[in-house]
Amino acid sequence: MRQYGFLEGPEVIRVEQVLSAKGDELPAVIAVLAHDKVRQAVDVLQTHSISQAPVVREASTDVAQFVGSIRDRELLERVFRDPDALQADVASVMAPPIPVVEWDAAVDDAFEELERAPAVLVAKAGQVAGVLTRSDLLDFLAHRRQAPRAKARSR
Repeated sequence: MRQYGFLEGPEVIRVEQVLSAKGDELPAVIAVLAHDKVRQAVDVLQTHSISQAPVVREASTDVAQFVGSIRDRELLERVFRDPDALQADVASVMAPPIPVVEWDAAVDDAFEELERAPAVLVAKAGQVAGVLTRSDLLDFLAHRRQAPRAKARSR
């Protein structure tokens, strides 16, 4: 019956809705360059109060330029064991790239990736438009689900 339009299906939440709900506290994408030094990357993470960032080959939002990622947890372990790592290029200490989901994909796709990774890059027409974290998705779901219930109670 649903396929003939007699029943409404569940609303499909799109990745773009979650990304739009994030607000403007941070730039859409904060990335570090592969040839930056680890010390510079640590400064970027601390300046923006973030725990991870994508690594780009050169300053660009083109998806092809995103070649890796850094996370404070791994950087701490590396620098604690080898203080000279602060002078190394980010490329020598980066982890694999952050997974990419399309802007118009169902949020289910982002959720699947977030089960394996702490963040996803959101792409639109081959360009990275933003980053979604587990925390972003949780915040969206928590606040989005409250609003309809509150309206229903006030009727």
